[in-house]
Amino acid sequence: MQSPTPPEQTAPRPRLLVAVVGTGTEVGKTWVCARVIERLRHGGSTGRAGNGDPGGARPGCPGSTGHGDSTPTSTNAGRVTVSVRKPLQSQDPASAEPTDAEVLAAASGESPETVCAPDRSFAAAMAPPMAADLLGLNIPTTADLIGGLGWAEGTQVGIVETVGGVRSPLGADGDSRDLVFALGADVTVLVADAELGVIDAVRKSADSLAPITPLVFLNRFDPHDDLHRRNRAWLTERDSLDVLVHAHELADRLRKQSRALDCCALHSYAANP
Repeated sequence: MQSPTPPEQTAPRPRLLVAVVGTGTEVGKTWVCARVIERLRHGGSTGRAGNGDPGGARPGCPGSTGHGDSTPTSTNAGRVTVSVRKPLQSQDPASAEPTDAEVLAAASGESPETVCAPDRSFAAAMAPPMAADLLGLNIPTTADLIGGLGWAEGTQVGIVETVGGVRSPLGADGDSRDLVFALGADVTVLVADAELGVIDAVRKSADSLAPITPLVFLNRFDPHDDLHRRNRAWLTERDSLDVLVHAHELADRLRKQSRALDCCALHSYAANP
C-alpha cells in the first residue's frame, strides 16, 4: 500500500519508489536490496532461486555463501533502470567490512557517494543521529534526508534503504517509519529474519507502519526448515500478509509494477498529448 500522504514531487522521481525497512538491525536489508538490484539491472532469471542469506555474509565480502544466488542470465527485455539510496549510515571505523553504501553501489553501478552522501556517513557504531551528535556533526531532519536523495531522470525503480528497525532513530526529528511516510513510496518492503520470533517482530513492525501494508520478505528462509515454513504460513494465512522468500520473486514483483506504471503513463500521454 502507498504511503498515506505522498508529498508533492518537484524533483525527478523514480517511476516506482520502493522503501525498504527492517524489523530490526542485522536482518539483512542491505543483502536483500543488493540481490534485488542485481536482478532488476541484469534482467532474466537465475540458475537457482535464492533463499535469502543463510550465512549472513554480504555480497562481495569474504565468506559470502552466494547460496542460490548466481548472476542472472541477462536479457534486454527484463532489464530495469534502478538506483538506490541510503539516506544516512553509521559504522565502526575499525570495521573491515564495506559500508552499506559500498555494498549497494557495487550492485547498482553507482558510486558509494551517490548512494549515501559523505556528510551523512558517520564513523561510529550507533544510531546515525547519535553518531552525528557524538562526532559534533549536523543531524539532518527527515525533510533534509528526502531532499538529498537526488534521483536521476528516467529512473524506473528507486530503492531507499532505511536503518535498523521501523522505529529506529534516523534523523533529528524522526525514525525510519517517519521517513517511509514522508517518501510517499509506492511499495514498502519489510525485511525480517525467518527464525523464531519473526511473527512478533513482523506484527509489531506492520502495526507501526499502518495504514501502509508492507510486502514482507523473510530473509535466510530455508524451505527445509519446518519452523521457517510454519512462520511463513502463519503470516500469510492468519495475518493475511503478502510474504516473499526469494530475491528473484521480489525483483519480478517490482519489475511488473514498474512496467504497469509505465503503461499507465503511456496511455495517459496518448489520451492527453
